[in-house]
Amino acid sequence: MEKKYTIKQVSEATGLSTSNIRYYEQEGLIAGIGRNSANVRLFSQTDVEWIRFLARLKDMEMPVKLMKRYAILRAQGNGTIHERMELLDMHKKHMLEKIGRIRENIALLDNKISLYKEMEKNNNG
Repeated sequence: MEKKYTIKQVSEATGLSTSNIRYYEQEGLIAGIGRNSANVRLFSQTDVEWIRFLARLKDMEMPVKLMKRYAILRAQGNGTIHERMELLDMHKKHMLEKIGRIRENIALLDNKISLYKEMEKNNNG
């Protein structure tokens, strides 16, 4: 029999809060969660791995709307692999653009810090 996990155990394993996990379930990102006779959610190992992936998408700042689209495609099976790949590729491009903007901002900060160091050196010397 497959091991089942409580929401608390899933929270500890994924780094998501129990309220985040419940929210994702309400939003349809996590489907088919079983319950025991005490109405406690019981998650499978496959569910835990999926929730870990959702946590990574969240960490990548993927909007919930796109996460929902991905979850719907995933639920539809292997016939949607190309669409899922395109969705992830689109988000990857968004992240790379963001990295570019971050690098530009860091360069601006570095220039300003260098300027201030030079000004400070001239004022003290």
